[in-house]
Amino acid sequence: MTDMKKILRKSKNERTLSDWIELIDQKYQNKNKMFYEEFILLSLIYDNIYFIFNKIEYQIDRGLPDTVSLFIIEYDDKLNKKSTKEEKYCSVFELFNEVRISGKTIKEVWDEVVF
Repeated sequence: MTDMKKILRKSKNERTLSDWIELIDQKYQNKNKMFYEEFILLSLIYDNIYFIFNKIEYQIDRGLPDTVSLFIIEYDDKLNKKSTKEEKYCSVFELFNEVRISGKTIKEVWDEVVF
């Protein structure tokens, strides 16, 4: 039995934090829709994670100490990079609180986000 099947056989109350992270990670890896809060959790774990809104890719990068970068990447119709913009934040939480996409927070546009 795979680890995932073992996790899914457990009741919600029996699952550990590691189990929950594994389930959320599987959603992301399979490009399945996830809750906004699940994505924030993964952004605290991964060094690099992305989402797409309105055909624009948003990459969250925690590769540098004490800095969280948001790369906003636009592509043309042939999927060639058209432009890249970088914004820097002190933390993942600051990024999620401060970023505005079309005048809205990430949480406000979350239902339209894809991976």
